[in-house]
Amino acid sequence: MAEKMLPHSLEMLRKFWDKIKVPTEPFNPNGTWVNTYRCQLMTNEKVSSWNAASLRIQRRGLPDGIQLNVTQTKPITGPKTNLTHASIECQPDTLTTPRKWQVGSVIMDHTSKPMDYTRYNFTGQAEGSVVKLIPGTRKMQMGKRYSSNWSLFDAVQRLPFGGKAIEFDMLEELQKPRRGHKIQYSGSLELTLGGKPTRLHGFVHTGQGIWDGAYFLDDNHRLLIASVGLMEYFYDPQAKLVEERR
Repeated sequence: MAEKMLPHSLEMLRKFWDKIKVPTEPFNPNGTWVNTYRCQLMTNEKVSSWNAASLRIQRRGLPDGIQLNVTQTKPITGPKTNLTHASIECQPDTLTTPRKWQVGSVIMDHTSKPMDYTRYNFTGQAEGSVVKLIPGTRKMQMGKRYSSNWSLFDAVQRLPFGGKAIEFDMLEELQKPRRGHKIQYSGSLELTLGGKPTRLHGFVHTGQGIWDGAYFLDDNHRLLIASVGLMEYFYDPQAKLVEERR
């Protein structure tokens, strides 16, 4: 049963399972938290190094919503690093629907200094199910229910184990609309993480324009492993993120 639930890419990364430090402290997915992940890029079935990329998501409540602050680093050829920051104000609903956001990215050289002409920034705002991106005048009609790839890292932690499938549209990277998505509980399994047998609860994510994704949570609803596109995410509070040098 466990083997059938695991994406092939995660099977290839078995050697990294022992590096996952399963947390023992309580976790409230509806509260204030910080989750940090090591990210492994899968290309032509080649495994990148353990220190390849990182993702940090910070969550806190607002009087009428949820605030997510995202920092993500990805290595690119060079050696260079792509650094992305996102500030996302979301609805306090099932899918952590984004309603206002600012995103900025830059490519840094091997000394972490920004490279000329590589900076890109945009903002977005939702009015009902219509999303507007700035700069420009682009407007996108989303479905009644929609989420984003970063929003799902929060939303999946608040979904019930064993609940019904949820259908929605996806705003990939907060700028690309994808239709006909669905996330659904897929059952529990046991893996050995950090040398300890650990029960995980799985969710499967399918839809237009993506490879099937999977999310694995512990009994406290903390997201420990995710498979999203070509990237695999492993919970690691010690993961370091490269910041821009001025």
